[in-house]
Amino acid sequence: MRIAIVGAGSSGLFAAYKLMENSNIAIDIYEKGKNIDLRTRQDVLTGFGGAGAFSDGKLTLTTEFGGWLTDYVDESVLEELIHYVDSVWKDLSGVDRLDTNWDYEKIKDLQYLCSRYKFRLYPAKIRHLGTDNCVAVIKKLYNLFHDHKNINVLCDEEIVDLIIENKSVKGVITKSGNKKYYDKVILAVGRSGNHWIQFLVEKYGLAYDINPVDIG
Repeated sequence: MRIAIVGAGSSGLFAAYKLMENSNIAIDIYEKGKNIDLRTRQDVLTGFGGAGAFSDGKLTLTTEFGGWLTDYVDESVLEELIHYVDSVWKDLSGVDRLDTNWDYEKIKDLQYLCSRYKFRLYPAKIRHLGTDNCVAVIKKLYNLFHDHKNINVLCDEEIVDLIIENKSVKGVITKSGNKKYYDKVILAVGRSGNHWIQFLVEKYGLAYDINPVDIG
């Protein structure tokens, strides 16, 4: 089976990380930005590692954030997935400590104050990797994928459209006009790809909804 992953941010990287366990799957990762070794802090949103590459590496571990994920999987399943992703970050980074200390009464007061202005405050567990450590982990992932026989990392390769046949996605079209066929295509373009996703939604008449905004 051949799978294309469009976008090398958190979602795309973890899709590839999980899929590489299956030796029968060949994976092409397309990223319109630079690879992690060539990125600078001016490449804020695009490039291998996504928008979080140069962040301070705070992982928010809760089912309450990230949209309405429980509309698609049970909360117990979602908790297991969060635990799995966290365990991978922990193993790769070596950061064992969770920042989970909070004042219960203070949080209750803040939740009440937020509710008066139609906000909801959700406390969450945080694993703080640190800025330098976050980049180091992403470089580990890049090297892991680069050396893997079934994964091909294609940076500076923008996907502009999909190949649609018989109302099914059959592949991708690159900015240079090349058509590549796959058994499955995963779109993981993140915030920087929002306008492109909107273009696809409108072009192919797909139904969509709007997620809430999480401010952290």
